[in-house]
Amino acid sequence: MQNRKAEAAGTARLVDTDETPATFRARPAETGAGHQQRARADQLSEDSAREYQLRAQRHESFPGFSIVSALVKGIQVPIACPTAWCTENHADEENAHLEDIDHSGEHVDVYAPRIDKEDMLFAFAHLSQDPLSARAKERVPYVVVEGDEAMFLTPDQADTFATNLTTFSGRIRDLSRTARGLSEEDLLTPAQSTLVPDDGLGGWLTAPVETAMRDIDANGAPGENERIPFLAVKVAVLDYRSQAYGRTTEVWLDYGRVTAGIPPAKAREVLTEMREFCDRFEAVIKVAEESVALDFEGDAEIARLDEEAEDRRIKAITDSSKGVA
Repeated sequence: MQNRKAEAAGTARLVDTDETPATFRARPAETGAGHQQRARADQLSEDSAREYQLRAQRHESFPGFSIVSALVKGIQVPIACPTAWCTENHADEENAHLEDIDHSGEHVDVYAPRIDKEDMLFAFAHLSQDPLSARAKERVPYVVVEGDEAMFLTPDQADTFATNLTTFSGRIRDLSRTARGLSEEDLLTPAQSTLVPDDGLGGWLTAPVETAMRDIDANGAPGENERIPFLAVKVAVLDYRSQAYGRTTEVWLDYGRVTAGIPPAKAREVLTEMREFCDRFEAVIKVAEESVALDFEGDAEIARLDEEAEDRRIKAITDSSKGVA
C-alpha cells in the first residue's frame, strides 16, 4: 500500500486578497549583502506571483480560493488555495516549481478488522486539485481513492464508485449470514415470506415487515401513531382476472400513513438511496447535536405576559374593525 501523505502541520496563513502580497520571509538588514538578499527575494516573489497569475488566467479562474503563502525555491510566494477543504501546509512544504503545488483535503479512512490481528487500513480517500495541471479534469476538485493503487475520480465517477461500494457492502453482509449458517429466508418469518390470498385486494399479500419504532407524524394523535409503524414493507401480487389484465408483482412500502406500490427493481433503487441517505442523515444529526447545546427553557412568567399582550393586541384590532363597520 502506498505511504499516506503526511498530515498538514498547520494552517496556511491567509493574506489580503485585494493587494499583491509581498514576500513573507523575514527580511534581513537593509544594508550590504542583506539589502541585496532582500531585493532578490522580493524579485523572486514578484516574478513567481506574476507567473502564477498569468498561468491562472490562461487556464481558468479559481472560485472559492483564498490567497496563501507557499514555499517555492526557498521563497514564500502567494498562491490561490481552496482553503475551505485543503489541509496542506503550503508555507512549510518546499516546492521546486509552481507546477509542483497541488491541494489535498482531509483523509477519509476505511479500516478492516482481521482475525487475531490489529485492524488494517484498507483504503482512504480525499479531495485533490491541481490548478495548473495540463489536464482540465485535474484543475477542478476530484476524488482520490488510495489502496494498493491510487484511483483518480471525477465527482460523477466517485458517486458511481460509492454506489458500487454500497452494493458491495450488502454482498459482504450476505456472506456473513452464510458463514453463520443463515439465509435470506432467516431474516423473515414464514408469514413474511409467503404469499397468501387476499380477497379484498383480489390478489396475494405477504405479512408486513415493520420497524419497532412507531409513526412519528407530528400531526397524528399519540394513540393513533402507536398503532402505525414508522416503516413497513410487504410483497403484493395483483392478478385479478389475470388473463385480461395480467399479473403484477409490487413491493408495498409504507411510511406512516403513506403507501407506495413499486416494482421490485425500483424498490432496489429505493434501498440503495436509503443506505446512502443514512450517512447524510447522520451528518445532519451531528449539526443538530451541536446546536442543541445552546437550547434553553423559556421563562413561564414572560410567556404569560407575552400571551396577555398578544390577546390585548388582537382585541384592539378586532374592536377597531367593529368601529369602522
